[in-house]
Amino acid sequence: LKLIRPLMSNSHLPLIELNAESKRLLNSIKLKEESHKFYKDWKNGNTVFCKAIDKSVRVSRTGWNHILSSKRGAERRNNSLKLLGVAKQMVDEIEKDKFFLLNQKESLFEIEQKLGIRARYIDKQLREQIVQVIILRKLNTRNRSEKLWFYSVHYRR
Repeated sequence: LKLIRPLMSNSHLPLIELNAESKRLLNSIKLKEESHKFYKDWKNGNTVFCKAIDKSVRVSRTGWNHILSSKRGAERRNNSLKLLGVAKQMVDEIEKDKFFLLNQKESLFEIEQKLGIRARYIDKQLREQIVQVIILRKLNTRNRSEKLWFYSVHYRR
């Protein structure tokens, strides 16, 4: 039981102190507009350095399209839009090697992995919230090249 208890608890997860930008998106009234502007500014045509994975990650239409996919429920889409500021903070702040392999698919010339970065923040009304950022990693097995994308963010229930 001593070995399992830390896995059942979230106390080991990094605690994020929300910045003004994250708080604004979480409480946004014009969520679609404000989150789209935020994402465009974050994307800015470049990659961002992800401390947890210790590599550059592309913030692109790939993540935006996934977040707004009609396959996801309206509540999940809205939560992901609200959490974009928190996601940016997590990509910027969570320390090296604090990520999990969520799943892996292999084909003849490619390995596709989804990596999860988890953290928590304190919300005055909702109390502690657990958030997971998903990074999509594609590794070409022939030439060993890899690409990483910001893919999603959601509450971890």
